[in-house]
Amino acid sequence: MITVNEAEKQIFESIGILEDEIVPIGDSIGRLLKEPINADRALPPFNRATVDGIAISSSSYHMGKTKLKVAGTLSAGMEQQALEHPVECYEIMTGAALPRGADCVVGFEDVEIDESKAKLSKGLPISPGVGVHYAGSDCKAGDVLLECGVVITAKEIAIAASVGKTEVVVSKRPSVAIVTTGDELVPIEDTPKTHQIRRSNGITLATALKLAGYPEIEVFHLPDDPEAIESKLGEILKKFDCLILAGGVSKGKFDYIPETLSRLGVAIRFQWVSQRPGKPMWYGQLHQEAMNKPVFALPGNPVSCFTCLRRRAGTSSSPSN
Repeated sequence: MITVNEAEKQIFESIGILEDEIVPIGDSIGRLLKEPINADRALPPFNRATVDGIAISSSSYHMGKTKLKVAGTLSAGMEQQALEHPVECYEIMTGAALPRGADCVVGFEDVEIDESKAKLSKGLPISPGVGVHYAGSDCKAGDVLLECGVVITAKEIAIAASVGKTEVVVSKRPSVAIVTTGDELVPIEDTPKTHQIRRSNGITLATALKLAGYPEIEVFHLPDDPEAIESKLGEILKKFDCLILAGGVSKGKFDYIPETLSRLGVAIRFQWVSQRPGKPMWYGQLHQEAMNKPVFALPGNPVSCFTCLRRRAGTSSSPSN
């Protein structure tokens, strides 16, 4: 019997790496990024206003010029303008390009505007850079914004979109087969007889995996028949990237799974993990077409089965996400 930490270590060290594929950025959510994302230009690409107000030269204000002519109004998306005279200013909206000759933005709350004149109060804390998001202050052209290996969320999609990535390189999503076994199990829509129970493990495992970002799931159920199990598992192992079984893995006379997997060429890595529940957990690999396909065989008890799907660290009583 091995510890939970040792079981996790063996899985991570031996599990295969999936091929890469290129997908549209909108289809990349939840995928593993397999390329670095670099800034295609400095961000922001220009000095921009961070508040609504007036763009001025701070030196003009400190020379006593508190009444300024409004030369125009600038909004986000307009081309950059220029202050032609030190007694001029521009009304400017958040996100607009700071005009040449201006070095700060004074918020409207500190300005009185009457027709085409702007009046500033004396003693305002005005200095270069106030109300300005400087060009290149977020990143320089070529800077790595996303490292290879991150899981793509909405945040990563926003960053990739900001540098013009319409497609990204990601790991392929593994196809996963979930196989439950047991003659006592009936479909959940059936009314079980007194000696039967409904199949909960398959739908539980599938749902948990889909929520974790593995949508390509197919669930099978097999009877406690060694020939049927071996025949069907052989087909499944050829078709899917990963196999998870529930039931038939302990020491009972009808627990055929470990022996069947061995006959199918699946090499065992470990069985029996020091955790409660979930002690009979089994893990092995099938080497097929340059890939080590992971095969997990979990106990059939629903609580034990779900415990084995989720990592439990340290002791048998300390769950971890």
